[in-house]
Amino acid sequence: QVFPAPVVDAGPDQTICEGQSAQLQGSGAWLYNWTPAATLDNPSIPNPVATPTTTTTYYLTGFSLGPNIIFNGDFELGNVGFVTDYLYNPNLIPEGNYYITDNPRNTHPNFAQCQDHTPNPGDKMMVINGAPVPNQRVWCQTVSVTPNTDYAFSTWITSVHPLNPAVLQFSINGQLLGTPFTATNIVCNWQQFYQIWNSGTNTTAEICIVNQNIIRNGNDFALDDISFAPLCSNIDSVTVYVNPVPNITVFNDTICEGETAQLQANSTIPNTSFSWNTGFNGNPLTVTPTSTTTYSVTGTSNGCSNSATATVVVNPVPLVNITATKTIICQGETTDLTASSSVIGSTFIWSTGDNSPSITVS
Repeated sequence: QVFPAPVVDAGPDQTICEGQSAQLQGSGAWLYNWTPAATLDNPSIPNPVATPTTTTTYYLTGFSLGPNIIFNGDFELGNVGFVTDYLYNPNLIPEGNYYITDNPRNTHPNFAQCQDHTPNPGDKMMVINGAPVPNQRVWCQTVSVTPNTDYAFSTWITSVHPLNPAVLQFSINGQLLGTPFTATNIVCNWQQFYQIWNSGTNTTAEICIVNQNIIRNGNDFALDDISFAPLCSNIDSVTVYVNPVPNITVFNDTICEGETAQLQANSTIPNTSFSWNTGFNGNPLTVTPTSTTTYSVTGTSNGCSNSATATVVVNPVPLVNITATKTIICQGETTDLTASSSVIGSTFIWSTGDNSPSITVS
């Protein structure tokens, strides 16, 4: 038999900046496996979030199900096509009995009235009062398989009583498969469980569902739509391009009142465009602030941006005053001149070359 491969689509290529993430958009499969997985939040879902540090091509292997090779997996033909360690009985008291029915309440007064998992068409399910015996076979069927082929073994399960939900496990050829799975304690809430199995050199497989719950009270459940189907796969790829974020620098400056400062922005990436918080787009920025001011600039390259700031310190121009001990002197006399400033910490230079606040002249 030749089964069609799934039409797997990994979605469109995407472009992000360093440090950003992209959500991949896979579709067309029943199971998904993305590689490389290191930069994905979950490589087993259709739309994982990718956070690569460099441009990365992701490959999506998608799996689809071939035809179900289980006979009467939906129990619409009644109590045929499978073997079990349980007893067939319309009265599910005590433990260890099962029945094929359209309503669990018909088999036990404390069971919920649940619908078949797929009521249209059909309305039958296998209702079980779990026995306290680990690894006891609830349901088994032997099928022919193709060597070296992946198969998906799945079933739908619901609790029909909320106490101590069933704990089931798949087995193939007497070997337990995967980990046990637990039904929800919400009655009539169908859940699907599955495991993947590779046939290896096998040409037949006895596939079973076994109960691992050994608690007598509760442990009541129903099975429906049991499936064992080969997996077909296909591959598609998508590339997430990662553009570098420019590193922007700009240096501080110091000027006096009334002077002009020129701020030069620099980027680690050539041909970066710059936008200043003054509204000016370009480089450098020329400013004449009246007081100390901080300016910011944003550099953008290939859609990726980064920012930097620079402060222009504006120092006040000092008002200088000179006083003399004598404003009129005779030839040969001296007078002391003292300079003062409106700005604390000012230094002075006289026309005589002296740099002290006070000098003596004649």
